[in-house]
Amino acid sequence: MIVTVDFVGICTHVRQSRWPGGPGAWPLAVPHRVLLPMMPEGYKNFIPEHIPLISGIPDADYGGLLQARGDGTYLIGGAALSIMVRGTSGLDYEDSWTRIPQMSADDRPSVVANVDVLSGNRDLHGLFDVDTGTFSAWCTGPNKGAAVARLTINPALAWLSVRPIPIGIPSPLVALPDGSAITVSHRSKDPSTNDFSHFGLHFVLATSIPATPPENRTPCSGSARSVIPIVDLGPGCSNTDYP
Repeated sequence: MIVTVDFVGICTHVRQSRWPGGPGAWPLAVPHRVLLPMMPEGYKNFIPEHIPLISGIPDADYGGLLQARGDGTYLIGGAALSIMVRGTSGLDYEDSWTRIPQMSADDRPSVVANVDVLSGNRDLHGLFDVDTGTFSAWCTGPNKGAAVARLTINPALAWLSVRPIPIGIPSPLVALPDGSAITVSHRSKDPSTNDFSHFGLHFVLATSIPATPPENRTPCSGSARSVIPIVDLGPGCSNTDYP
């Protein structure tokens, strides 16, 4: 079977392989966590509100953590999600992953995620844990395109797991059918707002939060990781890779 999960909008990826201090300093039990940051009070004049949604999942009772909106989408409210699988293991990244912008750049070389936020203790609408599959990415346009991240898993069987964050009793596992195409989106209600401002929402997760959101002014491209800048924001915002 095959299951895909697309991450669209302001989804912040934090990976063990890039964590400062090496693998021994990594604070999580999974190698990759995707965070949906919540708007801090001080940023509300600069960044439009973003809505955390998931779609492409079976109609089920998710214990109030995912709230059905009647259009096939569910509002994510304090939920930790993951895909539980049988028959596969390991996590890989295709070369296209270089299209995901990095938080570290010439003007912000030491951006590091706050462990308290990373652990789900505050400032998150939700998170998505990943320990198996292959990540790829692409840009939605040549100039100001947003970066979309896709997780592809080829298990024998798969289930969606939903639990409260930071800790809590999970809702019953929900079996996923073959061909499940899940989308996790974290987009603004107001797409007309300056695209650059969206990028500032990623800084909610940093150990040091600027007084106002910084801008990211670089064009969307497929540059190698060693070449900074990588990609900027575009319509629908963009994923970002910490640090």
